[in-house]
Amino acid sequence: MHGPVPWPGGGSPLPDTPDGPREFLNSIVLDGIRTHHFAVASESPPATTLISAVTEAVTAGDPAVTAALHDRLAECRALDVADDLVRELRELDLPAESLRTLARDLTEFGTRRDAVALGIVMLGVSGDARDRDLLLLLGGLEDLTLYCAVALANTQPDRDPALHELAQRVDGWGRIHVVERLKGTQDPTIKAWLLRGGFRNGVLNEYLAHLAATTGGLHDALLAPDVDAELLDGTADILIALACTGGPASDITDYPDALPVIARFGELLADAAPTLTLISAARSLQRLLTEPPSEPEWPRPRYRTTAPPVFGATRTPRLVRPCPIRIEQPHRRIHVQPCPELLRSRRHRRLSIGHGTYSAASTVPVRLVVGGRARTRS
Repeated sequence: MHGPVPWPGGGSPLPDTPDGPREFLNSIVLDGIRTHHFAVASESPPATTLISAVTEAVTAGDPAVTAALHDRLAECRALDVADDLVRELRELDLPAESLRTLARDLTEFGTRRDAVALGIVMLGVSGDARDRDLLLLLGGLEDLTLYCAVALANTQPDRDPALHELAQRVDGWGRIHVVERLKGTQDPTIKAWLLRGGFRNGVLNEYLAHLAATTGGLHDALLAPDVDAELLDGTADILIALACTGGPASDITDYPDALPVIARFGELLADAAPTLTLISAARSLQRLLTEPPSEPEWPRPRYRTTAPPVFGATRTPRLVRPCPIRIEQPHRRIHVQPCPELLRSRRHRRLSIGHGTYSAASTVPVRLVVGGRARTRS
């Protein structure tokens, strides 16, 4: 219906979504919150009560018995019973191929999301490389991404590339679930992707920024003789996210290479074309260095010696003429004076800046006053 993944809304709503008013928090969001912040009391039966039905379906090989199991699983909340179900299945040591056949039936032909999700859980115990394409396909539905990510990690001989492929098919909570399972990867392609955009998601970049910086090897990447524009842009968004201290995930106070990375970013920023993303990053870091975190392990005496001059210069970019375009964000404003090149441009795209998304030209020439002289950069 929607073409290539990522699909709008993570594929939501699924066909089994009840008619009526749209939920304020759908199941994708609720599962993301529950896995990252707090659990809600389970209303599902314990996994031990399901094992007898699973065992019966495995040994019977009867479509009617499988259908009855499907309906029983559909009444559970998959997130509540998944881990316990895996443990019980491994203790039973059922015939792997028979369990895989049952899991494939539930996964391919199930009509209720929790029954399909628990079929994927079973496939993660009994599956193999033959199931890769099915897991990647269903993983594009963010209601099922978490289960497919775990199943891929447990069954595929090329674990990290499989997860990398799935991560590129989703961009909300599904992206967060998958990328978290790439922590510590040594694959150079995946590390480069993490730094150049793999951390970006439709929830909050803060969830994955620290993982991207550490697993991706941000400090070493910035020391390369040639730092490409995509890496510099990714670094800017990573540092913006890390500078939001006290958020939902590890931040800059948890990043051992924070100060060397900030210093190197400042050196690179001095010679870079001033894009809105870079300006936003410079402003965030200037505030961080002026009003540092209160954590005792954060080395306060080194702030001022580490802050490159470019951060002070970029703090409040002045414009040559009154600005006809205003870009507003919840916590600040940036006024941009477009040059004639921008006004004549017919190419447009969506730019993501901080907490907002705005329509702008694919190349954004702006006129800034730097050191008292007006410069046009694009």
